Amino acid sequence: MVLDAGGPAWNLENNTIVFFSGVEGGLGQLWTIAKDGKKRMQLTFPPKPPANTPFPYTSNDDPQWSPDGKKVMFSTLYTITDQGLRPGPLLCILDLRTSDQNCIADIAVGAFLPGRGAWQPVP
Repeated sequence: MVLDAGGPAWNLENNTIVFFSGVEGGLGQLWTIAKDGKKRMQLTFPPKPPANTPFPYTSNDDPQWSPDGKKVMFSTLYTITDQGLRPGPLLCILDLRTSDQNCIADIAVGAFLPGRGAWQPVP
């Protein structure tokens, strides 16, 4: 098993990079790091499964900063909701000010994450 880091996205506002770190095609989470290689911080964590549920294969990947640098959009394979385990792939938003994570859309069909999303202005 080889650890990988990929999918970097640069935040020009605070010179911070958000990226995937884990096993490519397997388990992985989102991290940030300063441009000088310091202040590495994990942003996402594997969801804790409901009782009597086997832990799912999970990965958070393809991060993209919001234009104001306060949120990160990413794709995930599973998330935990009030109703239990919700399989993906899903498109989610992480608010860095509150650590709230909100999955906003089902995205591709199949076992693979579809790639990085893009923030666009509302018409």
